[in-house]
Amino acid sequence: MTHLLCHTDPETTRCDAKITAWGEDEKGNWIAVDRTVFYPQGGGQMSDRGTLTLGEQTLTCQLALQRDGAVRHYLTDLPDNLKPEAPLRLAIDAPFRLMASRSHSAGHLISHVVETLRPGLIPDKGHHFLPGAYVAFQG
Repeated sequence: MTHLLCHTDPETTRCDAKITAWGEDEKGNWIAVDRTVFYPQGGGQMSDRGTLTLGEQTLTCQLALQRDGAVRHYLTDLPDNLKPEAPLRLAIDAPFRLMASRSHSAGHLISHVVETLRPGLIPDKGHHFLPGAYVAFQG
């Protein structure tokens, strides 16, 4: 289970954590930790991106997903020196989070305005991912 600092302390952009698991799935190589500052993709909002630092090695994370209670941080390659409980430093790209969260909020605001002005239109599908956020309506 990963504690999501983005839910309890959304201004935090860095944290120390411990490795709980790692592996590979259909999305690629991943590392899970006991706590994270990364917002996992979901609810129409992109995940954070940033870095995981293990010792002297800095790893780039472009995607974080929540699976079975754990947040998986997806990396291009897994280091050879992974050990359970090994300490990591996590840091998100704060300007990217701000842009992604603003896009997400703007999508909901636009949808609300359209639904208010045109009650017969119903949001059908959409996402707030960058670039190219959209909402499609029926009616």
